[in-house]
Amino acid sequence: APSPTHSPSQLATAVASLRVKPSRQLRARSSAASDVEVEGSTTAMASDPKLVAMRAAMKTAGVDAFLVPSQDPHFSEYVPTCFERRMFISGFTGSAGTALVTHDEALLWTDGRYFLQAEQELGPEWTLMRGGQPGVPEPSKWLADKMAKGSRVGVDPNVHSLSETRALRAALEPVGSAVVTLGVNPVDTVWGTERPPFPTAPLRVHKAEFSGQSVADKIELIRGKLRENKSDVLVVSPLDEVAWLFNVRGGDLDYNPVTLGYGLVGEDD
Repeated sequence: APSPTHSPSQLATAVASLRVKPSRQLRARSSAASDVEVEGSTTAMASDPKLVAMRAAMKTAGVDAFLVPSQDPHFSEYVPTCFERRMFISGFTGSAGTALVTHDEALLWTDGRYFLQAEQELGPEWTLMRGGQPGVPEPSKWLADKMAKGSRVGVDPNVHSLSETRALRAALEPVGSAVVTLGVNPVDTVWGTERPPFPTAPLRVHKAEFSGQSVADKIELIRGKLRENKSDVLVVSPLDEVAWLFNVRGGDLDYNPVTLGYGLVGEDD
């Protein structure tokens, strides 16, 4: 073990050089760029049925790869169980990460908070990509470098921002590949009837005496900003902003007093 008198940088180097031999449950394959090797079982493993079904759904949709981020359509960090697509398809239960499935690979990107957890939770057909580590590319870079020319990379437009999609397209087009938006998320196809239902917790009014402003006052303030910016309508998507604007609270997320919904504010409605 490193001496207590070692510098922080020496300690970091020593930790990074450790080789981990996990129990049978720790069968995730590590990214080749990582310094920590996770040894897999020598026993032949059956194909992951979720990945088999996922690849069949991708083939039907006409895509060669599909990205599965963590967020829901509201880009929440914590999402209802019906939107835990990345968790469902990969088995990784951390709150941050991106899964990528191709016809012959399955990869999971996450950050340093979750490396050990991901090693324990990912199955043998998954490769852990340790985000932020030297030599570990971002998903868009990996796709540009590894996918064949003419590949079609699928995304669900409900859970990717416009800027994300534009950046992905900018990375793929120079190598002859394309971004394809899908109307049906392949993960939902695999999930089928086992997918949890949308939450239906009761909505309650958050009284103005506690919120500090009435809904009418907030809407009038927003309309003033719309006029200043020569805009017609404001679309409100983040759940905490919907709760603030309309003075409502809900229980659609554990430990978060919000409800699923959107807001639209125009000059007259």
